[in-house]
Amino acid sequence: MMQKSVYESADVQDIAYESWWNDGEPAQVISVMEGVVTLPTAAQAEELFAQFSKQWQQCNGATTTEQTGPISTTNALTDVRVANASKTIVAATNTATPVLPNMPPRLATPQARAIGVRLNCLVEVEVVFFGDRRPSRPGFGDREDQRRRRRSRDDG
Repeated sequence: MMQKSVYESADVQDIAYESWWNDGEPAQVISVMEGVVTLPTAAQAEELFAQFSKQWQQCNGATTTEQTGPISTTNALTDVRVANASKTIVAATNTATPVLPNMPPRLATPQARAIGVRLNCLVEVEVVFFGDRRPSRPGFGDREDQRRRRRSRDDG
């Protein structure tokens, strides 16, 4: 998220970044990260967003593996979608599965990612979930479950 190399070709004016981490309480979410990148004009921001949106959509279904020291992590990018009617947000799910040497396989960690454009700003958001999410924990964010609940509430 907000990697310098991704924005290298853009005329970035300013950036802001914030993150929150779970304090150990039972929850679905490990962390939330958000960042804002400002460009000189709205047109430049929209052009860069269009480029990013196209790249994200081309990567739908892609799997990569990265090595950081002894830890190997496989990332599977799925469910890339335009998330609103005005086509100013693109969202995706990244499922990260770490492998540590001489250790049993770890649970996959789902990550919700989104990038949007508003005026001359690009906004990036990443929400990292625990791999063993349970509906009983606060903050359960399963999209299908939310749709079912909304439908049953609307029908009732």
